[in-house]
Amino acid sequence: MKNLVIALPGREFSGSFITNWSKTLITLIQKGYKVRLVNEYSSFVPFSRMKTLGLDVLRGADQKPFNGKSDYDVWLTIDSDIFFTPENIIELVEDTDKYPVVSGLYRMTDLKHYAAVKEWDMDQFKKSGTFDFLKVGDTDTFEKYMKVAYNGMGFFACRKGVIEDLKYPYFSYPLIEMETEDGTVLRDMCSEDVAFCKNLTDAGYEVIVNTSLRVGHEKTLVI
Repeated sequence: MKNLVIALPGREFSGSFITNWSKTLITLIQKGYKVRLVNEYSSFVPFSRMKTLGLDVLRGADQKPFNGKSDYDVWLTIDSDIFFTPENIIELVEDTDKYPVVSGLYRMTDLKHYAAVKEWDMDQFKKSGTFDFLKVGDTDTFEKYMKVAYNGMGFFACRKGVIEDLKYPYFSYPLIEMETEDGTVLRDMCSEDVAFCKNLTDAGYEVIVNTSLRVGHEKTLVI
């Protein structure tokens, strides 16, 4: 059975999250999985994610996750605002048998889109200042496992060996520059999850989304 490193970046978790995590941990142990929980926090999100991989700036640019000393099969990260079930976790973990990088889907705050981009359409970005995110209704026509350019890291898994192939610090990427028809130079900074997906692509890995694996996304509602 697999050895799992489950990363929970953050320092505030809702009652729903704690309940879901408790059920998940019991289920995983009962089914024979070995689970290591890593909870880390930084006000700078890239640092939070780096810390869940046991990284330390003093170990230099050639370091590996957990200093190469952790025996694990899958690194799975769950954001503190994700609503999930034990079955969601197990499905994502087992998907790594087929796909080295795989994630589930969750809606964005507009409720109309998922936090995933199929391709980097630069022409679209030049017009609107944003890329086209997957629309909720459109995913019903997609195959179950779909290659994307980007997926948010709220519910995201990598098989061991993937992150080890990346260049530290994994969650940063050079500025993206492009020129519009009128000569305006646009300069875009990548978020940490976009940077991670771009680094995965540069290393030769495909980012796969399980379009049937949809988890909740907790947000505050003001009424």
